[in-house]
Amino acid sequence: IEEQVPTGLEEMLEQYEPAQRLEDTYDTLHERYIIHVGEALPHLNSGTAKAYKATDQQQTDRVAYALIVPHSIPYRADTANALTNVDHPNMVALYDKGPVRLSNMGEACMCFIFQQPVGQQLSQIIQKGPMHEHEAVDKYLLPLAEALAFLREKGVVHGTLNPQNIFVGDKIMLGECISEPCGYSQPFIYEPIERALCEPMGKGVGDRKADAYAFGVIGYELIYGLDTLRSMPQDKYLRTLMDHGSYHLFSHKREFSELFDDLFRGTLVENNPERWNTEQIAQWAHGKRFNLIHPAAPRESSRPVTVDEKDYFNRRALANGIQKNWRQAGKHLRASKLGRWLEMSTRDNDAAEMVGRMIDTISLTDTKIISETLGRIIAVLDPYGPMRYRDIACHVDGLGPLVAHYYKEGRHEELQHIITMIQNDLPSFWVERSEEPRSPEINDALWHLQKVRPTLNLKSLGFGMERLLYELNPELPCQSDLVKAYYVQDIPTLLTTLDALAPRLAKSHPLIDRHIAAFITTRLKTAKEIKVREIEALSSLRGNQELVCMKIMAHAQDKQKKASLPGLAAWVGLRVADLADRIHNRRIRKKIRMQLKAAASLGHIASVLATLLKREVADTDEHGFNRAAQLYRYNDQKINLMKSPKTIDQMANDLGARMAVFMAYTILGVTFFVLVNQYDELFF
Repeated sequence: IEEQVPTGLEEMLEQYEPAQRLEDTYDTLHERYIIHVGEALPHLNSGTAKAYKATDQQQTDRVAYALIVPHSIPYRADTANALTNVDHPNMVALYDKGPVRLSNMGEACMCFIFQQPVGQQLSQIIQKGPMHEHEAVDKYLLPLAEALAFLREKGVVHGTLNPQNIFVGDKIMLGECISEPCGYSQPFIYEPIERALCEPMGKGVGDRKADAYAFGVIGYELIYGLDTLRSMPQDKYLRTLMDHGSYHLFSHKREFSELFDDLFRGTLVENNPERWNTEQIAQWAHGKRFNLIHPAAPRESSRPVTVDEKDYFNRRALANGIQKNWRQAGKHLRASKLGRWLEMSTRDNDAAEMVGRMIDTISLTDTKIISETLGRIIAVLDPYGPMRYRDIACHVDGLGPLVAHYYKEGRHEELQHIITMIQNDLPSFWVERSEEPRSPEINDALWHLQKVRPTLNLKSLGFGMERLLYELNPELPCQSDLVKAYYVQDIPTLLTTLDALAPRLAKSHPLIDRHIAAFITTRLKTAKEIKVREIEALSSLRGNQELVCMKIMAHAQDKQKKASLPGLAAWVGLRVADLADRIHNRRIRKKIRMQLKAAASLGHIASVLATLLKREVADTDEHGFNRAAQLYRYNDQKINLMKSPKTIDQMANDLGARMAVFMAYTILGVTFFVLVNQYDELFF
C-alpha cells in the first residue's frame, strides 16, 4: 500500500487570512440605505425587478424605495449613469445604485434607490372615465412632455411610458426606466409595430420615436379610453394594426379636434421615419400646430399577393405571415408570384429582384437553407421591423438581453437558433437592409457579434453559449454558483473573491466552471481555444477541463498583474494533488505533492500548475508506464502460455523424457560401477 505524502495545503488554508475580506453586510447599500426586505411595494415592481421600502440613514425625511434587479438579468447601465442624482420635477429621482447582498435571496443583486412617488397611478385615474381635452393636456400631457424633453437632453430613451408607470400627486411624475432591458414590461398596445412584434426582452433600446408613440396612445386613452382595443388578443391586435394602420385603428372613423388630430397624425404612425420625435411632442404641448396630412392606410396594392391561401396587401403583414407559418413558408413562397407582386405594387425593383433570387435558391430538402433564406426575405420585406428567425423576433441590440433571458430559462433550442442567426450573419444583413439610421447601441451590438462569431463553434471552457452570454451582456456579473452570493463584475474582483472563499470551499469544490472560464476569456478578449499542451502525452490527463479552467485563471492573474493570492493558489494546489493521483509513477506523484505547498505560498496559480504541467513529467510517466505495460503484457502472455493444457502436456512429456534419460543413465552408471567392482574382486 502506497503511503500518501501530505501536501500541507489543508493546514495552510485553515490558517489563511485573506487580505481582502468578503462583504458580509446584508440589506444595506453603501452603509447608508437600509432595504426592508420584509416590506414589499408590489405596485412599484418593474418587470423582473422587485420593490421594497428603503430608509436613508443620512436624510431620514427622504421617502425612498429600493428596486432589486435579479442577478441574471441585465439592466440599463448607461441610462443609470446618465440619470443618477439628476433632478427633474416630473421624473422619479435615482438617488443611488450598487450591488447589495439580500437576506431573503441567495445571490447579490443590483439595487437602485429611487425617490418614492406619491399619489395614484395614472391608470387608476383613467379607470374613472374619459376627461376633457384641456384637462388631459394641461394636467397630464404637458408635464409628461417636459419629462420627455429632459430625457432627450440626457440622450435617454424611456421605453416604459404607460399609465401604470406615471404617478399623479401634487405633480405628475414619470417612473423609472433603468431596472430592465428597454421596454421589457411595456404593454404591447403602447409600442409601435416594429417593437410590438418583438420578444419583450429583445426590443433593443430603439429611439425616442417609440416614446412619442406611447405619448400619443396615452393622449388617446385619457380622452377616449382603450377598453375596446385592450379586449383584443395580442395577435389579432397586431394583425389589425398591420392591415389598417395605427391612426385608422385608433380613430375608428372618429372625428378628432384639431388639437388632438395633430398629435395622433404625428405619433400614431407605422413607418418610423414619418413618426414624430419627442422634440415635436414638446412643440405640440406648447401650442405649435403642424397641419399634418391624413395618414394613409398601409395597403400597398389593390391586388393582394396570396401565400398559403391567405391574401396580403402590404409587405409588413406578409413578413409577419411568413414567420407565423415558418415550416411551410418555403414551399408556399416558391409557388407564389411574390417577386412580380413586389415589382408591380411597391415599385421597388431592387427588392423584387433580390427576393426573386432568394426564392429561386430555396431547396425544399435543406431546412437550413430554407430558414436562412426566409430570415433574409423577411428583412427585405419589412426593413423597419425586427430581425426574425423561426419563433424569434428581436432587434440587433436586443440580442444580448434575449440571450440572458433564454439562458436563465434553459431554452436551449432558442439559444441554438440565435447562434445560427449569428453564424449566418443575419444581423449584419438586417442592419444593411434597415432603413433606420444606426444607433450607437446597434453599432456596439454589431461589434460584439463580429467578435463572438468565430468562437461559437468552440466547445471548450471559455467559449460556447456562456461566451455568447457575456460577450453580448458586458455589464452582466459572473453567473458562477461559486460567486453568485457576491456581485462580481471584473476579473480582479473575481480572483480576490475566489481567494477569500478558498478556506471554505477548497476541500469540497473542484475548479471547473464554465461561467468563470467564459467570464475571464470575454474580458481578456481571448480568441483562441485554451489547451494544456504540456501534458498532451499523458493520456490520463489529456483534455482535462479542470486543468483548462485553472490555466485560464492563471492567465487572468498574470494579465491583471494581481498580487499574491495564496488562498486561491492553495485551492488550485489541492486540485492539482487530486489530479496528480492519475499519474502512474509513484516517485513523480510524491515529488509533485512535496512541491505544492511551497508553490502555493507564493500565491501564484501558474507556479502551482507548473509542478504538474511539465513535459518531462508527462514524457517520463507515459514512457515508464508504456514500458511497464509492455513488460506486464509479456509476462502475462508467458503465464497464460504456461497454464494452457497443451503446454502442460508438452512440459510433462518433456520432463518425463528428461527423467527417463536421467534414470537410464543413473542405472547404467550403477551397473557399470557394480561390474567394475566385481571384476576387481575376481582378478585381483
